[in-house]
Amino acid sequence: MLRMLKNAPKEVWKTFRCSDSLCAIAILLSLASSILELNALAYAGLALAFSSIIPASKARWVWIAASCSWMPASGWTASQLGISASVVGAARVCIALACAVSLSGKQKNAS
Repeated sequence: MLRMLKNAPKEVWKTFRCSDSLCAIAILLSLASSILELNALAYAGLALAFSSIIPASKARWVWIAASCSWMPASGWTASQLGISASVVGAARVCIALACAVSLSGKQKNAS
């Protein structure tokens, strides 16, 4: 893996840029999560950290919106609303698949 990254063309590294503001928010959320002992903030920070790697586009917002599906807080919220765990699991899979299809379609159009 490291060899592959080391030998990557310079064009790849030029396109790889993190969003400074999203990275800063992700770090702040992670720190707040440690201080306040709220795991939901840690998951939100992780989602923002991953999405900061994606170039600024609609794909970033699709990913951020879809990231809510894998957070444990979404399962807890659904259980409080009386939605069964099997429905939540199926919804998570559907949201992840829809996100993947949406993002793969955008990459094919960019090529």
